[in-house]
Amino acid sequence: MKNKDLKNNIMKTIKDGDVQMHSKQFFLGKALLSIVGITFIILAILFLGSFIVFMTSQSSAWELTKFGTAGIISFITSLPWIILGVGLLLIGMLAKLIQKYPFAYHKPIVASIAIIVAVSVGGGYAVAQTSFHKNINNHIETGKLKAAAPLYKRAQKHNPKNLHAGIISEIFEDGFTMKTRQYDSIHVIVSDDTKKPPQYEPATEDKISVFGKIKNEKIHARGIKPISKKREIKKPRNQVKASDKREHIKPNPQDIRKKQHRIRKIR
Repeated sequence: MKNKDLKNNIMKTIKDGDVQMHSKQFFLGKALLSIVGITFIILAILFLGSFIVFMTSQSSAWELTKFGTAGIISFITSLPWIILGVGLLLIGMLAKLIQKYPFAYHKPIVASIAIIVAVSVGGGYAVAQTSFHKNINNHIETGKLKAAAPLYKRAQKHNPKNLHAGIISEIFEDGFTMKTRQYDSIHVIVSDDTKKPPQYEPATEDKISVFGKIKNEKIHARGIKPISKKREIKKPRNQVKASDKREHIKPNPQDIRKKQHRIRKIR
């Protein structure tokens, strides 16, 4: 009986003109627009996620995680929260959009968000390991891609709080001086409370990260860690010196014959 009443109500609503009818093209267009929107949001999330990884790598912010709880807190506070907030907003929008599809329809939206976050973190990290952002940064430095310049310049200026990475220039009884991106020379005070790797003693020319506050133009180190040496960057082909090119140029056989012929004539 209930099914019959429901059918009658639906037919009455249709006859009264309260139901708006749409063509097949309308639904195809709507589905296509939805797919394009989802694809764009996924790409935007991957871009922002990988950019955050690139930004923290450029500023050596990851080094903060090596200094215990205090370092981890400083790392979290140093994250670009505006960019992170935009990324989280896009993740929420994506979770809402995919809820109408069968693979996500019966899942709680919280579960969908958790899966998207996990995939975004993994995908963002994978993209950051490529030369994608470095290539964009190189184009910006040559005057191209001006629209992206403010974002990447922010990455270059990003300085995590209480983290100082640089090269040791001189050793003293109470610590050492080092050269960083911000300072040509700044004194680092190392005390008995300063945490450092076992059996490590700072030496000149060491690449090192220091965790500590600056007081009276001196860094009071809470922790120090040597930075592992990175592989040397190979020179691009267009930057090879002319002298290097000459070494690889093979002699032309015709030129050799001409020289030999001239020598015979002289003799």
